[in-house]
Amino acid sequence: MRKSISLMLDGETILLSDGFKVILSQLQSQLNALDECIQIYDKTITVSTRNNPICQRLQTIPGFGPMISSAYFNEVGTCAGYRRGRDVSASIGIVPRQHSSGGKDTLLGI
Repeated sequence: MRKSISLMLDGETILLSDGFKVILSQLQSQLNALDECIQIYDKTITVSTRNNPICQRLQTIPGFGPMISSAYFNEVGTCAGYRRGRDVSASIGIVPRQHSSGGKDTLLGI
């Protein structure tokens, strides 16, 4: 989309009204500003996970990068508020699927 906006604004073969070109240029500047904000937040999260030993250990898990390890640490913390691992998984939404019928509960896999 970002490349298409540039082509639409620069290309003279595309017939767009001047008002629509103004709107497109404003949207393009907003996208660029959002990209800059995302880069700043990304760097901030990366630096904060480098300084956190728990996040460093979490990043050794396949699929866990700075974003996921930071989000997990912010949700779970040091696990001091949980009595067992099942409570941790339930707090982040990892619970077994359930198929209940006639008052009989059957728990399936995660």
